[in-house]
Amino acid sequence: LLAARYAYYEALVPNTFGAKVFLGTETLPFGVGYLADFLRDGGAWIAALALGGVVVSVRGTARSASSAVCAAAVIVAQLAFITIVGGDAMPAYRFLIPVYPLLVVLAAAAIASLGVRIGVAGALVVTIAVAGVSAWQQQGGLERSNRRYWLAHERPGWTYLFGESVEGTWLGAHAASARYIREHMSPGD
Repeated sequence: LLAARYAYYEALVPNTFGAKVFLGTETLPFGVGYLADFLRDGGAWIAALALGGVVVSVRGTARSASSAVCAAAVIVAQLAFITIVGGDAMPAYRFLIPVYPLLVVLAAAAIASLGVRIGVAGALVVTIAVAGVSAWQQQGGLERSNRRYWLAHERPGWTYLFGESVEGTWLGAHAASARYIREHMSPGD
């Protein structure tokens, strides 16, 4: 993907990255705030279990230790990226989505280590439950955050799924822009 993007656009990241991301010391507090919001909105459950999974795996076989260290390195790299760029203002903590499966796998390792009492199936059920509750708590989290002020509006984001009007919200301006463009374009444009 990176090679194709660079070959075609002569850029490694989409142009929206340059429009939305400002690198500098002023972004660090927003990145830390983004991660703090994630933890507050249920991410602490999955993060604590994932950390436990790293510890359990490192104490296990050499193969499980190397896998856990590799997964942890990828997670830490993504967390560093989030901190440096200042997080994101969109709902559902999408900057954490690339590493969420690794968090879940490490959490499963921690839960499975609780003993043979719950077994593999029990560990799987508990992990899915923890990940599900964590994700459910996170889905509207950024809309509640005062650091994500431009996302705040009078209705929760999920209400738009049921066809409610976006007029009078921050999405209303986007809809007006889209209508203007549609009305001023020719069929060949």
